[in-house]
Amino acid sequence: MKIVSDESRADMIFRHDNKDGKISYSVGISRKLEDGSYLKDYIPVKFKKGVVLENKTLINIKNGWLSIFENKDKEMVRYIFVSDFNIVSSGENTTMNTNTSEIKKVAENEVNSRFEVSDDELPF
Repeated sequence: MKIVSDESRADMIFRHDNKDGKISYSVGISRKLEDGSYLKDYIPVKFKKGVVLENKTLINIKNGWLSIFENKDKEMVRYIFVSDFNIVSSGENTTMNTNTSEIKKVAENEVNSRFEVSDDELPF
């Protein structure tokens, strides 16, 4: 399943700095219910190695897809893998500025996320 952002609307990426020093990301989804309340959830998001975003960065996804992995409890977890994107608006306290498909490494250490993806799962 290919995932691409609507050009008229950016997607907000939430950054989670975990206790073990790893960084993970998610995107929120919601739907308004008949009673006016909202049904909300978050989907994990994974990027290419070396991509580091600040919390609440707005992006347009140029190329992404839905994938799964098996966690430690042998449960299947769905996530979105984003291979190409443009930054629309930087998040909190960031100096990152990129709008090309070539993502620059902006941190000394590569991102180690709790959402592990093996090279066998990636189409590139």
